[in-house]
Amino acid sequence: MVRNHSREARSEARGAVMTAHPPAPRGRRAQPLVAVGIAAAALLAGVGTAWAANPHLVHEADSASWDGATVHVSFREVGLDANALASISIEATGVADAVCVKNGVALFTTRSTATSSDVSDYQASADGTASGARDLKLTVGVPVVQGLDCTMEVTRTFTVMVHDRNTGATDVLNGHVASSGAVR
Repeated sequence: MVRNHSREARSEARGAVMTAHPPAPRGRRAQPLVAVGIAAAALLAGVGTAWAANPHLVHEADSASWDGATVHVSFREVGLDANALASISIEATGVADAVCVKNGVALFTTRSTATSSDVSDYQASADGTASGARDLKLTVGVPVVQGLDCTMEVTRTFTVMVHDRNTGATDVLNGHVASSGAVR
């Protein structure tokens, strides 16, 4: 795939050079055309190198869990330059959806949310891999119901976004708290 992009870019660059500079009439020097061609080739060689690395977060290696008080996140990014610095932003949002139920009838519903974030730098290894783990404090309260004899049925879910601010690589992880259920 990288080669296809490079070939397309090179053929477009060649076409642009030929279109922008028609052939020189006899007797004139065509050195500007050669200089433009060399500059375009150097530019394309640099672009091909950047594409070849393809920094990205490995979704299968990334994980997140939430116990209702702390979000535990681990990640791995590959395709970085050797020893590069990855500036990893982690944002976790917790949601508590609650339903006040009495005699099988929902009296009302409510939703509470909270967000926690962290930005830390991680150094890539010689093979271009950066791995790390973070714990973020995250609690989402459920409103206390007074005056109603009902049971609050609560479901807690979370979304974690892992983002390398240097490369733009992003991964989104979703889950739920295993201990969700009825709260009196």
